[in-house]
Amino acid sequence: MSTIYLISCSKSKRKESSPLPAKSLYTGKLFQKSLQYAEQQNPDNILVLSAKYHVVKLNQKLEYYDLYLADLHAAERKEWAATVLKKITKMGYDLEKDHFIFLTGKDYYHYLMPSMKNAEVVGDSRGIGYKLQWFNQHIMELEEE
Repeated sequence: MSTIYLISCSKSKRKESSPLPAKSLYTGKLFQKSLQYAEQQNPDNILVLSAKYHVVKLNQKLEYYDLYLADLHAAERKEWAATVLKKITKMGYDLEKDHFIFLTGKDYYHYLMPSMKNAEVVGDSRGIGYKLQWFNQHIMELEEE
């Protein structure tokens, strides 16, 4: 069984003329804190849920885009989720056996979790400010250990 952390893309991105690795493209504070927290957990993998590219590895090169998952209609988000699930399976992960940990907002996990037998959401769900506070507290606790 693998443990996979799923983090969401960010609205703020670096605008470059050539594609960048996902880890470098997204510049939002919540993305950075989610990534820092996930890396401290030493999971088998960390994947980014992207409104445009669906699901990507941290080193996958992406071109700049301007798309926000919350702006999509429910039917479009369901279609997005179906594509994410197919891609996760193609990456070799097992939706029945692997452990998926979401460090995302509800828009990202809502249509994915019902298809994942062993999935959970970590962090504060009340909004970005609370999420950042939660990550800061837990990152600091891990650094003190």
